[in-house]
Amino acid sequence: MSAREVDIFVSCKVIGHVTIFIMKKWWIILAMLLVPLASGYYAWQAMARQHHFDAPTIKVAAGKTGPLTLAWPVQGRAAVGLADEGKCRVNGDNGAFATASIAKVITALVVLDKHPLQPGENGPTITMTDDDVARLIATQAMGGSYAPIAAGQTLTERQMIEAVMLASSNNLADSLAIWAFGSLEDYQATAQQWVLKNNLLDTTIGDDASGLDPSTRASSLDLCQLMMVALKNPVLTEIMGASEVAFPIAGSLQNTNRLLGQQGVFAGKTGYTSEAGAGVIFATHIEIDGQRQTVVLATLGQENYDVAFAAAEELLNSLEKNLVAHNLARSGQAVGGLTSPWGGKTDLLAADDLTVTTWIDQMPDFKTKTYKNLSSLQAGQRAGTISVDGKSVEIVAANDVPGPSFFWRLLHGF
Repeated sequence: MSAREVDIFVSCKVIGHVTIFIMKKWWIILAMLLVPLASGYYAWQAMARQHHFDAPTIKVAAGKTGPLTLAWPVQGRAAVGLADEGKCRVNGDNGAFATASIAKVITALVVLDKHPLQPGENGPTITMTDDDVARLIATQAMGGSYAPIAAGQTLTERQMIEAVMLASSNNLADSLAIWAFGSLEDYQATAQQWVLKNNLLDTTIGDDASGLDPSTRASSLDLCQLMMVALKNPVLTEIMGASEVAFPIAGSLQNTNRLLGQQGVFAGKTGYTSEAGAGVIFATHIEIDGQRQTVVLATLGQENYDVAFAAAEELLNSLEKNLVAHNLARSGQAVGGLTSPWGGKTDLLAADDLTVTTWIDQMPDFKTKTYKNLSSLQAGQRAGTISVDGKSVEIVAANDVPGPSFFWRLLHGF
């Protein structure tokens, strides 16, 4: 046998022994391959895996609660609401009824919607016609409230709105609506769309723009919410808050709202007809625990103005003991905490004060939100919010909480 043949024979024999060994010990070889692969995968998984904080605990302190003891009128209807909350409470019949001159708030808002004014602006000039004089004569004949005018006289848009709101001029309410929309029918159609758009679902716009005709009807709830809508218009709010304005021919016009300037009352509108009775809707500022609140009140369907204003004052006087300021958070106060599976921990602090006022028989409807997927925090870093009634405060970490360590990750790869 040649040397080459010997080499081939030896090589084949070695290969055969190796093959036999592999066939018998395949699992050892497989393990030798898989162990480093598995270890590498585990190490990669341990380092790459995202670890997050546990769900935070949030606790806020609310104020006391108790029964509501508002001084509701003994007759007629009433409503009251917090402007920040945007909701009104109603006492008495909440069906639709004749609004009387409170309808003029709708007239003013609908006209201002089409012909807006800026604070201090007078707007376009409007010339009084024979038709406007005829409306004045008809209003006087019906015993309605009016502002004197003459044919050819010019008034600004603001002057007409002032006469409508302060002196409750029926003749100029209709004249203003006709100037803005061409006819009372077109005003009626536009105003009906406007009340629906503003969620005044129980309100029907009648045959005139003044409310003298009883066909304009609304619920107590709608009139209370109407006042909240009016407060969003700075020009109308300013006009409703004037006690007196200069006016041609008459010299000046006085505000019919006797409550104006008393106990924080800064705007409102009165109304009376034999069918509707006497009523007043108004807005006031009141301080509860140092926090100024805007409250809207209404007394409606009263026997006369004396009774209506007296009932309104009683309701106004009962506000303070029926409102509670809930100090949900103070700046720097711990309102919760966060812990991590790897042993980190921090208090959660309010970054600012958060106070909300509610009626005494209800708790504040606050919401908490915490940011997800946090795996580390630095002192002062935002971790969430507490919010209520459009107000919110950030929640921040009190101290640093680093992410998981290298060795903790190795022990928690899965």
